[in-house]
Amino acid sequence: MQNPNIMRQFFFFLSFLFSFLVANSQIQTLWDESYGGEADDEANSISILSDGNLLAIGYTESQGEGKKDGYMMKLNREGEMQWEMTYGGAKDDILYDVIELNGNKLAAVGYTESQGAGGRDYWLIVTDKDGTLLWEKTYGGQKDDEAVQVTMATDGKLVITGNTKSRGAGSYDIWSIKIDQDGQGKDLGKELWKRNVGGNSADFTGEVIENKKDSMQVIVGTTNSFGNGSGDVFIIKLSEEAGQIKGKKTLGSKVYDYGYGFVITNENGYFIVGASLGSSNNGLFDGWAIRINNDFDSYFEKTLGGKKEDAFKAVAKHKEQFLIAGHTESEGEGKADGWLVLMDKDGNILMDETIGEQGNDQFFRIISSPTGEYYLCGSTDSKGEGKKDIWVVKIKMDK
Repeated sequence: MQNPNIMRQFFFFLSFLFSFLVANSQIQTLWDESYGGEADDEANSISILSDGNLLAIGYTESQGEGKKDGYMMKLNREGEMQWEMTYGGAKDDILYDVIELNGNKLAAVGYTESQGAGGRDYWLIVTDKDGTLLWEKTYGGQKDDEAVQVTMATDGKLVITGNTKSRGAGSYDIWSIKIDQDGQGKDLGKELWKRNVGGNSADFTGEVIENKKDSMQVIVGTTNSFGNGSGDVFIIKLSEEAGQIKGKKTLGSKVYDYGYGFVITNENGYFIVGASLGSSNNGLFDGWAIRINNDFDSYFEKTLGGKKEDAFKAVAKHKEQFLIAGHTESEGEGKADGWLVLMDKDGNILMDETIGEQGNDQFFRIISSPTGEYYLCGSTDSKGEGKKDIWVVKIKMDK
């Protein structure tokens, strides 16, 4: 006969364990969708439009004119596709970022090999609200130039930032240009100023944010030209009025550190995420985060990861905390899983969870909605129609 005290203790333990797991499961996946055709398709960025719907951009090899074509897709809040469009010519053309303009227009940037002066040129396309191309323009020199981010300055003009081989001291420089997208005739898309920043080696753009508090273009990226190690996180402030350098700083270890994404904190500092080789004993990267103030003084830095390659790619604010997205090969279900980490303002890990299946699943961008949900985009080969599909996930934080 079973001991009733032992049975009561056993059921108490199960009840406690269930309550603990429920209490500590902080992510509710509202929907998880893939989009694409038979070849490779990938989303580099996602944004929320003024009508509350979503816009994802990237590239497609499943349709279009070239091997890779720029791709734009509108989704409703339930993940249902409203429309999709491709852009480009016979060669590779990729879009990396998009913003909504006044007058129900969209502006997306990336690079094109199908037109322009060099192998790759900065590529700006402007469309109507339904994705129909209104006009496009290229910027660059005889070598490779790749636009990564587009922001709107306080005067309503556009600042496009990326990487250039056509100018500067090194193999790649960070390059920003301000343009007039409202110009008429030959002044449509006219350059208002341009600025390259870099050294004798390679320097790359990660993410750019227009700081409305001081009208600065804040750039976070990676430098091989300056700093302590082979690669360091690079943060630069440019005045939006004339592109003047108002501050710059390197952050990192003596080995290699990447800067991918950041947010501006409530006290006008910066919470930056990326990947670091400096803390790993096995030669692979860990997810890396650092919080600094407006004068670039550090509050803390934190690494997280396992025996394989792990990286933080993007971050969004969650109340007074930070919700970080990326990918991990050290934990989860597949070769790489989408990775979500919640960190407080002191660097304490509050949550560490994965989303994914048996293949390679990666998050590249995370954004928050006005109603408190979060949207993530990237790529998946665990599901969908092709070799690699666009992956968009909507989540809600329970705490």
